[in-house]
Amino acid sequence: MRKNNKVLIEAAAQHPLINGKPGEEFECRLKKAIQLYNMEQEKGNYPIIYIPGSLHSIKKNGEWETDERSLSQAGKIYLLENGIPAGNIRSDESNERFKEDGVYNSGDECLVATLIARDEGIDRIVSVVSPVQISRKALFYLEYGYLPEMYGVGLEKTYHNYIGEAFWSLYITYFIDHTW
Repeated sequence: MRKNNKVLIEAAAQHPLINGKPGEEFECRLKKAIQLYNMEQEKGNYPIIYIPGSLHSIKKNGEWETDERSLSQAGKIYLLENGIPAGNIRSDESNERFKEDGVYNSGDECLVATLIARDEGIDRIVSVVSPVQISRKALFYLEYGYLPEMYGVGLEKTYHNYIGEAFWSLYITYFIDHTW
């Protein structure tokens, strides 16, 4: 039996933003998070959605361009517009509280999610990510002391790819830089 009926749903952010709004892949994850939120409420649970992600910069024509809002803020606005109460959303304020230098990768996302969960007495974490990221994210959560429930939400063409994930990302994560 679970200790409480709170659940933290982490909807992993994905760049780039399109005119300050989530792109197609990020929006798919947010829609799944909303679906899970509603399912948890129907079960009598108290869901909270965490949207990670700091400001994103990209080099265009030799110049760095930075988004006007963070991935986290864009996700929060999307959730608010789709009926999720502000009190059930964790975003930039949690990123800044638990990871002052920014939330930029899977390790950061999982770290902040687990710190939110510990701080708020939550024993269940559900993570919504690209199917390609499931193994890496699950391993980070295990490293931080949580056995997550994982949902892969993808498109025909996603930002991450299986070859890169299997050979490069996992190698970096476990042999070079655990925070990655």
